[in-house]
Amino acid sequence: MTAESRYAASADPPPLPFSAREPHSARRTIDGTLWIFLAEALLLPTGLLTAAFLTRRLGAEGYGLFTLAATLVSWIEWSITSVFARAAIKFVSEAEDWKPVGATVARLHLLVSLAVAGL
Repeated sequence: MTAESRYAASADPPPLPFSAREPHSARRTIDGTLWIFLAEALLLPTGLLTAAFLTRRLGAEGYGLFTLAATLVSWIEWSITSVFARAAIKFVSEAEDWKPVGATVARLHLLVSLAVAGL
């Protein structure tokens, strides 16, 4: 007995493919957008509270040193990321199998970042 004849004999329709079971609705899109907006809206108050706490805890001089160190580390890490991103895009697009190339780039990125963090 084939699947079509089995469903023809019963009152139940054949199962739908997964993509047809849950149609993409505008309500889901708006709901997701709203949650992302609310999560990003928490960044400013959280940053202000963190700055206020660290300023009180470290004092003006300690907070200034912390800010300088955090800025330098962030700048160096973003520079490393931008260098590896360009190289990764180039080598992955040229490779037939991207997985070994991606693993090598990720490994090198981790090693360089750990070395810089150690410095």
